Amino acid sequence: MLSKCANPDCGALFRYLKEGKVYVADYYEEGDVCLLGGVPHVAGKRSDRQEMFWLCGNCDRSLILAAKGNEVVVAQRGQKLPKDDRPLRQIRLAG
Repeated sequence: MLSKCANPDCGALFRYLKEGKVYVADYYEEGDVCLLGGVPHVAGKRSDRQEMFWLCGNCDRSLILAAKGNEVVVAQRGQKLPKDDRPLRQIRLAG
């Protein structure tokens, strides 16, 4: 649920879709395990499981959200991510 900014150092509360950016984490099934998308070894089929995250407008200026293993982490915008980390996809909102 989108209730606050995904940056753990920020206390901004989610109020409107037009403020900040929404990111989605897709999961993939590999046997009985559900893995976060973007992980290089994931070759399974896409799961119905998704999680949404929000970065407030202030944090989104300098941060992005990325998959690190099976976790979602914040990373500095413009810096190269570690080899196994993958950026989450942003949802483009109309308006």
